[in-house]
Amino acid sequence: MAQKHMVKCEYCGRQFDANHGYRYNRQNRRYTCPRCVKLMQGDSRQHSTGMRQNRGAMIAKFAIGALFIIAGFMSPEGGWSIGYFLTALVVGGALISWGLLPYIRAKKEASAEAEARAEARIAAENEPKVCPSCGAQTKGRFCEYCGSKL
Repeated sequence: MAQKHMVKCEYCGRQFDANHGYRYNRQNRRYTCPRCVKLMQGDSRQHSTGMRQNRGAMIAKFAIGALFIIAGFMSPEGGWSIGYFLTALVVGGALISWGLLPYIRAKKEASAEAEARAEARIAAENEPKVCPSCGAQTKGRFCEYCGSKL
């Protein structure tokens, strides 16, 4: 039987057995519990894609919502019922929006971030600088007087 190796998580401080799943950080020689590792993986997905749901969950929500909307056109009794149709339409629309809105919001935030970075880069290029070659005050990436790179 393996001996227990009890350690504390560097993030939450919870004590756990390192033999049953962990992450070891060699730089500071500390351990991370499986729960915090799982939370960090979710955060990395949110950082890279902007949303916590994965693509499979998004597609499943969209597909089930579409099935609800299609089923709204077919009444179970054979006759057309406005209540049944509206209920199916609302539930299907809610599922589709629940799947698509995080994706759309993430794309919008990513484009806003890229635009802000571009504006900051342009502002940094256009601020006055002193040329190291000739000592003149100039703007841009190259000196207006001697042509050297800034």
